[in-house]
Amino acid sequence: MGKRWKGILAACCAAALIATAPGMTVLAAGMQEDSAYVFEGEEQEEATAIEEVIQEEAIPSFEEEEREEAAAIEEETQEEAVPSFEEEGEEEATAIEEETQEEAVSDSEEALQEAVVPAGEEDDREGIDTLDERKEQEKLDSSVAEEALTEETVGMGFFVCENVNVGEGVRASIYSASYYSGPETVVENILTLESDNGTLNEFWQDDLSAALPDHPNWQSDITQIHLTVNTGKFYLSHGSYAFSGFSKIKTLDLSMVDTSNAGNMNGMFSGCSSLESIDLSSFDTTGCFNMNYMFQGCKSLKKLDLSHFKPNALWWIVGMFSGCESLEELDLSNMDFGAAFHSAPAQVDTVFENCKSLKILKTPKGSVEGVLLPKPMYDENGVKYTELPDLSKSITLYSSLDLKHSSISGLSLSYGYRGTAYTPAFTVTLWEKTLVAGTDYTYKFTNNINPGTAKLTVTGKGKYTGTKVRTFEIVDCVSTPVSGKTYQLIPKNNSKTA
Repeated sequence: MGKRWKGILAACCAAALIATAPGMTVLAAGMQEDSAYVFEGEEQEEATAIEEVIQEEAIPSFEEEEREEAAAIEEETQEEAVPSFEEEGEEEATAIEEETQEEAVSDSEEALQEAVVPAGEEDDREGIDTLDERKEQEKLDSSVAEEALTEETVGMGFFVCENVNVGEGVRASIYSASYYSGPETVVENILTLESDNGTLNEFWQDDLSAALPDHPNWQSDITQIHLTVNTGKFYLSHGSYAFSGFSKIKTLDLSMVDTSNAGNMNGMFSGCSSLESIDLSSFDTTGCFNMNYMFQGCKSLKKLDLSHFKPNALWWIVGMFSGCESLEELDLSNMDFGAAFHSAPAQVDTVFENCKSLKILKTPKGSVEGVLLPKPMYDENGVKYTELPDLSKSITLYSSLDLKHSSISGLSLSYGYRGTAYTPAFTVTLWEKTLVAGTDYTYKFTNNINPGTAKLTVTGKGKYTGTKVRTFEIVDCVSTPVSGKTYQLIPKNNSKTA
């Protein structure tokens, strides 16, 4: 039996004795009164002795054992239960904290991914196990999103106007949109002219202006013009100022336009200051009589081929190319200026006004007196002109006979060293004419024997002026290359052709 249970049993016995002791005292008193026995003193002494023994031995023993037992139980409980709770509590708290942190990181990452990954793209995160990998993926997603943004529309695209009637069977629409192009935002305002075998009104721009009361200068905002033919043709019955004032357009394709009935092309493209190229291949100018200021102010045009222009009764060409300051080549070879300005000869000096860059001019077949050139020009024979020649055929005029504009062909880029001078054959051409050595120019080779850079200098003679220089290399051909030295290897005694 354990110490604990012995203590409990002893306590119970002591309690029973204590409970019966008073009864025994009462009984002894009764017996004295009724029976007159004389042993009250002995009985009382015995009872007192028993009580003292019980009190001294049983009760104190129980209290001490019970206290010890309780203390042991309490100690055991504290050793086992309390530390266990603290450890479990700490572990649970740690687990909760870690879970909370993971959830917070996960929520943060999801928020970042939603902010970074473009709409519509799947966010594949399989195989990404660490935070570093996630961060790297986020950087990648961010860069992809930023790159994609440069290709997307960033401003709202909208129709400024749509399907406005500007002729019989011709409708006009203007669409505006913005997008990123490198570091800048580009705004495009696109004008579309759509034809169903229709004819553009003579004053179609006025019709469109009436539909745009809040945009009085809408022409200067247009960056592109697109013509669409759904059925039949796109007819232009009157070309006067038809496409004027579009200062931002750079290219214009009118190859599908029928101009056979357009007798007046006065100021047709005037003010198109950014226009760099124009396709007029379909233009029929047979019945055209007025081309006054047709290309006035087209200062970005560098080349204009009007060789298919064949007017039969062209009367007006005042300021036709005035202000075309970048124009370098102009072909008028099938035109006839012979009938022009009979009623106003004083205005002929403005046809090529400020065409300061003109280098090659193919003249019209005929011309009235006094059509001034922008500067003195020369034919292939070196004859100088200050006005358009009145000839029955077209000739080509050049702005200069300076050999700086010439080209030299026939020379190779390099030759293998052979110990003797190189004087290879070559050809000099200025504009469209092949020049003659000794008559039109002289030449000299220098440094043309030993390995290194050789030079050819061509100098104008007679009516030709200026110089032109070409260089070529003479390469040392060796059997065994030397360490640290650079060689250009070519077949021995053979040249490397340009």
